[in-house]
Amino acid sequence: MQRHVWLNLGMDLVDAKLREPVTSSTGVTTAEDTPLPRIPPLRGRVGFDLRVGGLSVKPEVLMVKDQDEIFPTETRTAGYTLVNLGATYTLPRQHTTHIFTVEAFNLGDRLYRNHLSFIKELAPEIGRGVRFGYTLRFF
Repeated sequence: MQRHVWLNLGMDLVDAKLREPVTSSTGVTTAEDTPLPRIPPLRGRVGFDLRVGGLSVKPEVLMVKDQDEIFPTETRTAGYTLVNLGATYTLPRQHTTHIFTVEAFNLGDRLYRNHLSFIKELAPEIGRGVRFGYTLRFF
């Protein structure tokens, strides 16, 4: 039985600004170097993939910075940290593979808002939850 531990790291950042002043249909003029609307904030994730035989367990922490570089019609969005846990069991057979999954997300039941959401002012993102799945692959 093989055992493996993988470290998963990720980070993304978007920096986008207007190059020239723009006047909207409502007559509002934005200055040069104004951040574009709906730009995602800096985000990073740290996780592990622990594998033993057909079992894979993946704990992860997702960290999102507050978004304060905003377009004039947007509002600031607070940063947040989420803890997630996923597990998969793979059962291979001669011409099929059975894959059982369970994902537990937002384990700290953190109240947060996604800067990219069109309804962030009305509704926060989903709280703590669990999702189960079963996949049958034929080959």
